Amino acid sequence: MSLWQNRHTLAKIENFEAYVFTVARNRALYYIKKKKADLLDFDHTAIEIVPENSPESLVINSELKTPLKMPLMIFPNVAG
Repeated sequence: MSLWQNRHTLAKIENFEAYVFTVARNRALYYIKKKKADLLDFDHTAIEIVPENSPESLVINSELKTPLKMPLMIFPNVAG
């Protein structure tokens, strides 16, 4: 895109390969800075911390453990 927008200056460029490399590098740095800004915005979002022994936490843990326990229940109990 930058190449096309600046096409009228391309004839004046002595080292086209270096010019293209510089344009690509600058666009990559711009992209990284933009993504970093997006990540910083995430740092300011509120995160709700639920106490480990709250009723909500106990229900969630129970719901998460049940599907994991079900497949294990079909295997016979094998002692070492």
